[in-house]
Amino acid sequence: MKNLYGWISLFLSLCLLLFPLIPGGKAEAVAVVGTEVKSEAVTFRFKEKDSEEIREISAEEYLLGVVSAEMPASFHLEALKAQAVAAYTFALWRKNENKNEKYDITGDSTLDQAFINEEGRRKKWGDKCEEYTDKIKSAINSVLGQTVTYNGKIAQTLYTAISGGKTEAAENVWSKGYPYLVPVESVGDLLSPNYLSTASFSSEEIIKKLPEIEKVKVESWFSSPVYSDSGTVMTMKFGSVSLTGKQIRYALGLKSANFDVSAKNDTFTFTVRGYGHGVGMSQYGADYMAKQGSSYKEILEWYYKGCKVV
Repeated sequence: MKNLYGWISLFLSLCLLLFPLIPGGKAEAVAVVGTEVKSEAVTFRFKEKDSEEIREISAEEYLLGVVSAEMPASFHLEALKAQAVAAYTFALWRKNENKNEKYDITGDSTLDQAFINEEGRRKKWGDKCEEYTDKIKSAINSVLGQTVTYNGKIAQTLYTAISGGKTEAAENVWSKGYPYLVPVESVGDLLSPNYLSTASFSSEEIIKKLPEIEKVKVESWFSSPVYSDSGTVMTMKFGSVSLTGKQIRYALGLKSANFDVSAKNDTFTFTVRGYGHGVGMSQYGADYMAKQGSSYKEILEWYYKGCKVV
């Protein structure tokens, strides 16, 4: 019997050596080595948008600031979870891209992802600040450490506010394509109250904003449009001048490059579909899918084709 107890004691000791106790109460994060997934705690060297101060913050703090800024807190919890995973994955992708820089990521939405601190959240939400903060924290804590991967590597999880009813291929917006950033149906976007918008300009206003076309006759403006399968304007001619939909969008301040234009007298009216570049996960589409019963994993794997949430 003593020998039996001895063997049991030895066995338990070996177990503790080989399988150390797992600490509780702290979510594990996922870091990037090259572009491979590796498990370890993650912090970000975060560069403030206005002050350009660089400070180190935890993944939890960073995600709270991003999700609060990027997605309406009134959205379904599963949509907020999807946003948290997408935001975290993008941050890891950017961290790897900036490994030779002094910072990992910025709070500038034109470069990376938007970010608001506690003061910004109180200003944005007012009396609902505590309720919405708790809701977003709950979403983050339930998915922290989960990432979107393609063939085992961190994906570039771009997202947009509202698509034109079908998301856009990355190569139609930027110079590089990705096998998982391809067009997918996003029919829920058609139900968004902000799906359609219009903007009108006189010929004089157009010339100020698009000086390239000043010498082109007015009757030759906005002709021969070429559209992508998702509806984005790829090119549009102004006499002999050709501009991309992206150039027109930013020059005129349109909500997207998915638009049509009509002319009457001296007024040009743009009818615009969606909001944003249209690539990757649609935030409104994610909320619609969540309300139809889809989980955050189903949402992410729908918008990022061929990817897995791990």
